[in-house]
Amino acid sequence: MRPLASDTLDRRLLDVLPVGVAIYELDDPGDPATLRIRYANPASATVAGVDLRARTGERLAEVAPVATEAGLLRLYADVLRSGQPRDLGAEGDPTGSGAAVRAIPLDDGALAVVSESASEGAQALQDAQADLAREENRSRTLLDAIGDVVLVYPIGPEGPGTFLVFNDAAVNRYGYSPDELRAMTVHDLIDSDRFDAEGALTELRRTRRATFDSVHRTKSGDRLYMSTHARLVELAGKLCVVALCRDDADRRQFRRSIARSNRQLEASVAQRTRQLEAFSEDLKILHAITTAEHDSPADRFDAYLRAGCEMFDLPVGILSATPVDEVTGERMYRLEAVVSPDPGFHPGLTVPLSEAFCDAVVDLGHTVTYGDAQEQAPDHPACVARGLRAFIGTPVTVDGALFGTLNFVSPEPRPEGFSDVERDLIEVMAQAVGRRIEADRAEAAEAASRERYRAIVETVDAGVIVVDTNFEVVMSNPSAREFLGLDVAHDAETDDLPDRWPVLDADGTPLTPADLPEREVLRTGEPVRGLVQGIVPPGKPVRWYRVNATPLDHDGDGTPEAVVVSFHDVTDLRATALAAERSEDLLRAVLSASAEGVMAYRAVRDGDGAVEDFEWLLVTDRAAEIVGRDADDLVGRQLLEEFPEVAETDVFEAYIRVVDEGERFEGPTPDVEVLDRPWWIRAVPLRAVDGLAMRFVPLDEAGS
Repeated sequence: MRPLASDTLDRRLLDVLPVGVAIYELDDPGDPATLRIRYANPASATVAGVDLRARTGERLAEVAPVATEAGLLRLYADVLRSGQPRDLGAEGDPTGSGAAVRAIPLDDGALAVVSESASEGAQALQDAQADLAREENRSRTLLDAIGDVVLVYPIGPEGPGTFLVFNDAAVNRYGYSPDELRAMTVHDLIDSDRFDAEGALTELRRTRRATFDSVHRTKSGDRLYMSTHARLVELAGKLCVVALCRDDADRRQFRRSIARSNRQLEASVAQRTRQLEAFSEDLKILHAITTAEHDSPADRFDAYLRAGCEMFDLPVGILSATPVDEVTGERMYRLEAVVSPDPGFHPGLTVPLSEAFCDAVVDLGHTVTYGDAQEQAPDHPACVARGLRAFIGTPVTVDGALFGTLNFVSPEPRPEGFSDVERDLIEVMAQAVGRRIEADRAEAAEAASRERYRAIVETVDAGVIVVDTNFEVVMSNPSAREFLGLDVAHDAETDDLPDRWPVLDADGTPLTPADLPEREVLRTGEPVRGLVQGIVPPGKPVRWYRVNATPLDHDGDGTPEAVVVSFHDVTDLRATALAAERSEDLLRAVLSASAEGVMAYRAVRDGDGAVEDFEWLLVTDRAAEIVGRDADDLVGRQLLEEFPEVAETDVFEAYIRVVDEGERFEGPTPDVEVLDRPWWIRAVPLRAVDGLAMRFVPLDEAGS
């Protein structure tokens, strides 16, 4: 087996493939019921019938009873005991989804079950949260178990790079050795005369996922007609394309699998094949509706219903909601979207659920059909009052809860009833509708959030911009446009401000675009806080700003997609601070030059607010000399900690009166040993700091 770099293949690769992968371990070799779920990707639900990802660690028999009923546990245990891979065919797919299923024993006693959907459009990929961090050889085994060609390659500004990952199917299909493939790009495989590779890559960059047909060339010159499902992902810090390529041989194999699973139908094989082909075409139509742009959600649902009416050959299509009346507690049936020749059916129409055929759908929680309601439900109000006879309906769930139903009806009976394929089709359609409603809700919530955010940002005095990874300003508020000289609010404009106006750092050094905080955030992924920068608009004095920059990492991969930068004007504050600093320096210089000693204190109060001590805020060198201490040793310390004997003197009480009552005090220094000689004290209150200032005056100047 060729080596595979471990940093290019991890659970994200398995999660995005439209191929089901589930791994089970058997606790008791003699008891198939002890099979336990170790890992499952989103597409594995095709065979299991349920989403296994949230049930990791639980027993398969408890999570998916259908697996027990179909004898899958025994089959899986047999494969483990045999130690040989096995194609399970229809026997391994109890859901009837038409998937090809293969069971593969792994080298640590676990079992991998790989399922591949027979439909042209593989099961929709989900952002999954499962923990699959397996060693390289197991990942390689799972990848090589996929029958389709898997190609992974980086894509940069100059186009696709050489292949990072490929499976054995790629080596076998194309006929190149692994070493040859590692040195090749996708351009070396695609017949450029029949396929616009650059156009496909441009579309992929725009949509991040795409499905297209192309002709590939083998080493011997043979042509392979491939259907490729591609998606852009982040792998090891690189933007990469993950491509799943399926050729005609695989499609034929899927058809043979379907034929084998339906041999028992004998004379119905031809009809079944036509149904499956029609189902495949219908799925393409649904996929086209799902991926197409629509003016509104109502237009999209109307397209679903019109397509369904044509597919089922029924004149009325309804998407309903089934809310519970808050007053009566009765569940209602409200038409959300309708296609009908009868004007009596219209959006907003609300009746008790019991008057609609969908009452059975809600009660049973699954698809319900009536070929002729006069025979199957003759007393039902929908049959009696509205004359409806043919019906097919299924639940629609949104965010895991019942939203309503999707159903199609007709006043004419359908003697042949509804086929399994039609039941599958309406369920697939309902799933698409449910996901679309979820997406609409999420988009509406996101839009509302953006509008709230924008409304707030537009009103604040601080300047705010959003810069993307191309260093373009994609959003700015009025303050930012004024601060930075931006011309427009929303059109992309680069953040190369230093190329237009000089930008300075805190000490006045000119900056380049590479020095801007948003560039640092995009390089490191870490926020920048409290950076001071100056901007010099043409013909105006420099303005100073405190700048914060925060990364936006929507997908949580550690790489920012954009940076939010805020600018707070601190020009006046900076000028005030500089003036205060100069004044303080001047005051210290004057005090230091004085022959008198000067000290300043802040009062230290107890829990009741009474002064219990004083903390030094300022000590001039002369004052420190007078008390026989170093000035730096006194600042920040408390008077009674250093000179406890002062507490018993009249001077300490006088200091308290100066602070509490605002009195001035004059008097001799207390009789303490630390003083070089007796002095006269003059003290005044400092209300700004809840303290006082005092100076030592020679006794011969005390009266002056």
